[in-house]
Amino acid sequence: MVQDQLTSILTTVGLNLMAKLTDNSRSVVISPSEVALSVAKSTLKHCEPLPYELFQSDYESEFRELIEQLENFEAMKVNPSPPVWNFAISEFKKKNFKLSNGKLKKMNFIWINLETNMELSCEKTGAQMAQDKEFKVLSIPLAGDAGKFVVFFPENQEETIEESLKKLNTRKFQRLIDDLVPKFIHFEHPVFKIQSKFFISENLTMTDRGLTHEKEFEVCHGENNDFRRGLLMDRCEYVPYIFRVNRPFIFCVVQNGVPVTMGIFDGN
Repeated sequence: MVQDQLTSILTTVGLNLMAKLTDNSRSVVISPSEVALSVAKSTLKHCEPLPYELFQSDYESEFRELIEQLENFEAMKVNPSPPVWNFAISEFKKKNFKLSNGKLKKMNFIWINLETNMELSCEKTGAQMAQDKEFKVLSIPLAGDAGKFVVFFPENQEETIEESLKKLNTRKFQRLIDDLVPKFIHFEHPVFKIQSKFFISENLTMTDRGLTHEKEFEVCHGENNDFRRGLLMDRCEYVPYIFRVNRPFIFCVVQNGVPVTMGIFDGN
């Protein structure tokens, strides 16, 4: 299986599972590869097809090939929780986060001081951004091989996350990731921690009704002391784009284009 196919399968699994879980009006985090591997092993054991409502794929290769590829991917991926940023994020303050019920909640928010942020922007090593009619996308690089932390922020403030997810299919997800470009961005992002445990097989056409998934993810204030700045580039942006992540959003951690963690944060 080529990586593009694996990326597509894991993105589809993650988006479809999150869409099912939004009915519970809660924050959630999942590992698409762990879920896909559990489901593939279970369906192979019970001589069943892969559940269409989760995979929605033309995948026709042998189950054993899919399982082997997922096991190899699991062995190689990095699980950055809490993530270690690729630069120092040393400032945080209390800000309002708008919950899905419309109420405001005071939360700690993180961002980078303006001088450091400008230098990172000049070096093209700081935050990245992409945008279309439905989503603004923010990408913050992580240290080492951990990839990047990516936020899909709905443009429509009146939409629920459930409604926004219906507009984020696999093709759009991958296109927005590919469209990310460096930009001078003053981002403000909430500190949060999510712990999820649920039945994968709920509402799926599977024999194994006890298949569960458990995952934890945390975004916190922290510094990478190993970070070193390079030489400044000549052409720089001097006016930052303001990007406040202050209401429910979709997030993921992407490594080499593949989503290793996906989730929803609604403030709770």
